[in-house]
Formats: sequence, structure tokens, C-alpha cells
Amino acid sequence: MQSRLPGIVARRARGDRAPEKEPLQVRIPANLKRQFKSHAALRGMEPNELFVEIWSHYERTVIHKLDSAEAPQ
Repeated sequence: MQSRLPGIVARRARGDRAPEKEPLQVRIPANLKRQFKSHAALRGMEPNELFVEIWSHYERTVIHKLDSAEAPQ
């Protein structure tokens, strides 16, 4: 996912459909929820968009490192 810059809106090409979305419910401390929503708002994002961006970063960094460490040398 591309990182977003304030004031710049990415537009879909005509005919492109948004991917299907499903709810994901997790229980987190109330203060963490407020911080997460606030951070998303400060970046001009919806919380679900921020989650997708964070997960993408996690996959590129943490999971990739784990996979590399398990690969035979």
C-alpha cells in the first residue's frame, strides 16, 4: 500500500473495484484504541486504512526477517 500524504488523494482507474472488506474485531485497552484512532485522524486516514498500512509494514519487516532466518544458509 502506498503511504499517504496530506492533501493527496489516490484515485482508482475507472472500472477498478475496491477490494472486499470484512470486519476484524480485537479487544485492546481503551487508551490504545484512542491513540490509534487519533493517529489515523492526524494522518487523514480511516483506522482500517492505518491498520492495513501497519500490517503491510509488519509483513515486509518482521515476517520477512523471520522467514529469512529460517531459510537454510
